[in-house]
Amino acid sequence: MNFFGSIVPTVSNCQYQALGWGSFFKVIQNLLSLGVALAVFFAVLLFAYAGFLFVTNPANPHNIDSAKETIKNAIIGLVVVLGAWLIINTVLVGLGAGNINSITGVFSTGNPCAETFSTVTPPGNAPTLTATNPSGVSGNEAGVRAQLSAAGVSVNKDPCPASAGTACGGTPPSCTDVGGMQSATISQVINIANSCSGCGVVVTGGNEPGHACGTFSHGNGYKVDIRPSSGLDSLLESMRSEGTRTGDGPGPAYADSCGNQYVRESDHWDITVTSACALR
Repeated sequence: MNFFGSIVPTVSNCQYQALGWGSFFKVIQNLLSLGVALAVFFAVLLFAYAGFLFVTNPANPHNIDSAKETIKNAIIGLVVVLGAWLIINTVLVGLGAGNINSITGVFSTGNPCAETFSTVTPPGNAPTLTATNPSGVSGNEAGVRAQLSAAGVSVNKDPCPASAGTACGGTPPSCTDVGGMQSATISQVINIANSCSGCGVVVTGGNEPGHACGTFSHGNGYKVDIRPSSGLDSLLESMRSEGTRTGDGPGPAYADSCGNQYVRESDHWDITVTSACALR
């Protein structure tokens, strides 16, 4: 439970989020988490006060009765709060939600900003993003591969031949290009490798043809696909949850400290990078 995070769900790179059913239940979850945290906090204070009454004048019957009443009230309060959380969690399980922590993935069609993250234009208060190489491989394929290799990152396939073209859409060729990725994307892949010691980070998709079109797309160098592993999964899933992205490439979405998005698709992590920064 996230005791002290924001109560209303927020979405990276969005000015607001329309509160659908998923967000509504997420607010309930956050309020309950806050209630549990406050109940535990005040219960500790009451227990401390009761102990103070026992210690200061144990021979005074009034102090002893007050201390016992205080302890009883603290226990009742905890039971009521935890019972409320358990009841609501049980109801959600009965509705097919699995548990209260997965409710946004069941009652919502997904995070409206997350599922369109790769194709939207940033809001007015977001940094302006300019694709350094919107047309495909920059000719620095070998240099980028050497930079990734030095950081312990490998690429799963050879570079694409010139005949593969640069158009988005269609069937991806049996090759992987990384030379046209944005510098922030390259840096973030290296940050991931540095944060996941022993994970053996493998790039499985760069800016080769065959991916979906859009401003923040593979073709424009803002996206990278990385092969899953137990260590990498654990690292990325420890970041802030963004709900579930639906549509093309559905999966649970996560965000780092500067709003880069990580979506766990069926056989890879689909990562959209707007700036390089720490993962948390």
